[in-house]
Amino acid sequence: MLTLRCTEKLCKKLRLPKLGDAPASTTILGDWFGHPVSTRHMRVILLVNEKSRLAVVVAARQLDRFEQRFRDAVADLLLDLGVPAEAVAREIEAMHDLVYARTNSRSVLGTMNDYALALHLGLEQELEKTLHEQELHLSETPCGPLGYASPHEVVLTLLAGEEAAKRYLEAKRGAARLRLVPGNEMN
Repeated sequence: MLTLRCTEKLCKKLRLPKLGDAPASTTILGDWFGHPVSTRHMRVILLVNEKSRLAVVVAARQLDRFEQRFRDAVADLLLDLGVPAEAVAREIEAMHDLVYARTNSRSVLGTMNDYALALHLGLEQELEKTLHEQELHLSETPCGPLGYASPHEVVLTLLAGEEAAKRYLEAKRGAARLRLVPGNEMN
């Protein structure tokens, strides 16, 4: 079972009744939090995972299919981050029983506000970037509540294990060293 904790604005957008509390999610990633974000060009729903602070962005249209589009976006992002397909399938299967609840973590709401600002700027200034590219960018953002680890690193640890997270960090350090070698400047 997945608990999706909605801000009041998202409750209104999804036309949900007044929400109470709900039990914690039984998925590995745990609860997700949602909030709508609007720009001059687009309206989206930003969803942030409590444990990993991974962000998923779904266009705020066809709201009758919102739950399926949310699960699809999570699956696509996890696969692109290198999570094994079997682990993704298990997590998505566990997300099929979805319960809505009110928000209960100021820490996650703070992260969501930071992401909302970054997303707003990204959607306004980088019109050529897809929502998925915006998600990938946010997944590499160091996050204070995670000890300044990235959501990418944390989600790999949770779903693929410590070894996958170590390989990711080693590859990231190697790429950083390449950029520092004279003559290897990357634009």
